[in-house]
Amino acid sequence: MLNYALKRIGLGFLILMFVMVAMYAAVFLVPGDPATVALGPRATPELKRMLIERMGLDQPIWWQIIAFFKNALTGNLGYDVWSNRPVSALVIEALPNTLVLGLAALTTAVLLGVPLGCISVMQRGTIFDHLIGVLSVAVIAVPSFVVAICPSSGFLGQQAV
Repeated sequence: MLNYALKRIGLGFLILMFVMVAMYAAVFLVPGDPATVALGPRATPELKRMLIERMGLDQPIWWQIIAFFKNALTGNLGYDVWSNRPVSALVIEALPNTLVLGLAALTTAVLLGVPLGCISVMQRGTIFDHLIGVLSVAVIAVPSFVVAICPSSGFLGQQAV
């Protein structure tokens, strides 16, 4: 069991590293340079140069990725371009709401998913089983931004605040 757990942790670490490199590389796929994207089209050349130097974008890409991993492993996530605040402070600030949202989603999934799954297994092959299957796929397929805007737009009888 320990061997299996270590393999899974190692695989998770490799996937995390791959995703981090892919996200970092995706910044360079956006049309224009990252400084122009971050500062907007009206930024002065001097301001762009300062941001490029501060973010280390004047270094080779392989060096940027190594510096990115080194900083991420030490907890240095850099500074937000717009507010000039540490990103780690912004993450910590948003963490309570994120945890509440995650806990609410987990609670909802357990309270609805487990009983409906058990009922579906006991009623295997019936219309109820098929209805639960279709409902679960439909709920998963709804984009998160649609779910996020529904309560504020008066969906389900709630009034916008």
